[in-house]
Amino acid sequence: MTIVSLKRWIALGGLSVGTFAALPSQAGDILMYARNNCSGPVAFRYPAGRAIKESCKSDRAVCRNKNDEARSMKVTGSSRPYEIRLYDGPSGGTDDDYSIIQFRKFKPGYRDYCVTTFERTGLLAEQGQITYKRKNGLDGKVSYVVIYP
Repeated sequence: MTIVSLKRWIALGGLSVGTFAALPSQAGDILMYARNNCSGPVAFRYPAGRAIKESCKSDRAVCRNKNDEARSMKVTGSSRPYEIRLYDGPSGGTDDDYSIIQFRKFKPGYRDYCVTTFERTGLLAEQGQITYKRKNGLDGKVSYVVIYP
């Protein structure tokens, strides 16, 4: 964390709304952004190495109260492969939009990788691949998240 972001974090009152963006990331953390291109505020963050299967409409979910906000994500360097599945439907069904993002172990020289949009299919700069099934758009509509570390 830089001195500027630390001062901003303290000025915002420590652990207030949006402070996950100010907290330092660990290798493998997944940060979901409210705007495309990993810009704007961090909507929510998943810590490294945890298996996740949750509806953003659940009161116990990391993404609670952030249903339909994520538009892009940053994945910090990871020493192992993992898969992230994002669904438009709150039950994680495949009858609506969804993306499957598969990452291999990050290669030396890569610190973070930004998935600029969930609405594409293809390779992710030698780090993995994304497969997208379209119905009416997924960016800004993520309602269910699955992470296999």
